[in-house]
Amino acid sequence: MMTDNLQTSSLSGEPTDLAENVVVVPTDDESLVDFTDDEETSPSEEEIDFEDELEGETNESDKNLTKISSTKGGTERRRRKIFRRWRKGKSRKALFELKSRLEDAIDCDCLFDEEEQQGMVQNLRDISLWGVPLLPSKGHEGTDIILLKFLKAQAYKVNEALESLRQTLIWRAKEGIDHIMEENLGDEDELDKVIFVESSDREGHPLCFNLYGAFTNKALYKKTFGTEKNRREFLRWRIQFMEKSIKKLSFKIGGVDSFLVISDMKNAPGLANGIGELGPISKDAVSIFQQYYPELIYKHIVINAPFWYYMYHGLITQYCTHGTRKKFVFSRPHKVTETLLKYIPPENIPLHYGGLRRENDDEFTSENAVLEFGIRAGAVSTFQLPVPEGKVTITWEVMVVGWDITYKDEFIPDDEGSYKILLHKEKKIEESVRNSFYINEPGKILISIKNTTYIKKKVFIRYKSKITLPVYMTTCEQNQ
Repeated sequence: MMTDNLQTSSLSGEPTDLAENVVVVPTDDESLVDFTDDEETSPSEEEIDFEDELEGETNESDKNLTKISSTKGGTERRRRKIFRRWRKGKSRKALFELKSRLEDAIDCDCLFDEEEQQGMVQNLRDISLWGVPLLPSKGHEGTDIILLKFLKAQAYKVNEALESLRQTLIWRAKEGIDHIMEENLGDEDELDKVIFVESSDREGHPLCFNLYGAFTNKALYKKTFGTEKNRREFLRWRIQFMEKSIKKLSFKIGGVDSFLVISDMKNAPGLANGIGELGPISKDAVSIFQQYYPELIYKHIVINAPFWYYMYHGLITQYCTHGTRKKFVFSRPHKVTETLLKYIPPENIPLHYGGLRRENDDEFTSENAVLEFGIRAGAVSTFQLPVPEGKVTITWEVMVVGWDITYKDEFIPDDEGSYKILLHKEKKIEESVRNSFYINEPGKILISIKNTTYIKKKVFIRYKSKITLPVYMTTCEQNQ
């Protein structure tokens, strides 16, 4: 994987990304592996949703269509193509019908009865959701996107989608959700460390992290769940957080309009130490987000889940829709990095999950290219980072999926009369490596990685150089 290379004049003292010059010198002819061909192409999430719906609601003509595609030489690709056409046609028809019915209901002022309309805008033509006008005739590009979310959540059933939209607007008016941002709820300094949004996945979805292990802090747990009032306030804070996070989405054509959620269950309170309070709150939150925030979650990845959580998850999601249940992805502790890499680039995966992202990092940015390589089982690969000029500081970072490798790096000068410098002796490492070295003359950094396991490994490397002055020169200038 490579991002666009950043080439900045090194004479200006700005960092130079030299990723395109990395040379791989394998000691084994087969030490490099192309990982892109290891897995067969799988259907997309929308295609799977469509196929499930087709199996559940197939009418006679659809049965004939499926039969033709499978008996007259139709391939799986042809079958998927038919599914996509069928789904596209059905969604367009459903969207057109929903827009027509919604427009008529607003125009005739019959979308809500008198009691339901309490707390809403006086003129229903001005009604909106998440900042997007709902009146189709206003022509806002986000209206179709919002309505399609309600349709998809209800399997493109127009009656159910319209009722779901109605109930959402009624709930928001009753609970005062449009003004919830003005409320002071919970201990934000503490809770913002438990649930927060940062970075994005490969498709631009904002990453929402839920770190339930923080609730092992008894003081925080008691403050959050100690009384019924505390529990209600936390649930309302959770809704407030969702409303604030929605502002990071873009309800425009081609925009990113959903989140990727990562729930870390490491050290989370279990059945014996507090799930009695945390459990019902989690169930209520899942129910609210499914009902009143449809299709705002792209995937929900649960990592480091203990055994008891799998049973508990089955209980709290048994009443969720099939589409909601399919969004959950589970990963055992030894597979966390591998699972996250399927959705998130390595530079956006936090360091403690095996990635390259560090808090308050001012060394590397998303503009620095990350290169991906492969090392076969038992093989050794040497990576050369060329440094064409002296008086620069080079910084590099290495990440290996699954680890169980040994690492060594050294500096090799171009001048044969100069000495090689062993920077770090060979040793076993289990987390991302970041090193830097001031180089006074042209040469190269040699990184040797040995895969000590019987399975192939993915390696990610990024580096840059920056013209700097030696420490002693800087000190002398300051003294003058």
